Amino acid sequence: MEEVCSDGLDHVSANHPEIRGRLLRRMGQIHWDMGGLVKASKFLRESLGILSLDWPGRRLLAAQCLAAVMEQQEDWNGAVDAYRMAVEASELAFDLRIQSLGRQR
Repeated sequence: MEEVCSDGLDHVSANHPEIRGRLLRRMGQIHWDMGGLVKASKFLRESLGILSLDWPGRRLLAAQCLAAVMEQQEDWNGAVDAYRMAVEASELAFDLRIQSLGRQR
């Protein structure tokens, strides 16, 4: 699976940052599932560097995964920082949903 994702990353240019960020998040999740916490952390951090608050739902998923990885590594400060990113993204996603509902009326 990592090879497939790596090939995908090679083909995703700067023109598609959301797709690149999603692939990096997925690679981080795969490494987390396999117990590769250091690699997982690397991919998830890179994902968060790309997935700005323009994509709050995507950023939320990456931040939650990173927080869990940091907990497993007993990096409590890193986990707190990742949870803060997750809360920020969650709040923005919620606000955007509320605004969207208001426009539909």
